[in-house]
Amino acid sequence: MPYQYKRELLSDDEVNELTNACETFREKFVIWTLLDTGLR
Repeated sequence: MPYQYKRELLSDDEVNELTNACETFREKFVIWTLLDTGLR
């Protein structure tokens, strides 16, 4: 059976880096939505 990777939550620093890399509010909104719904 293939190895199944266990997903880990992003740290606060990783979330900040991700949202700071966004250029528009729309991009930030998409990132926040994906993180809030558990889609990673």
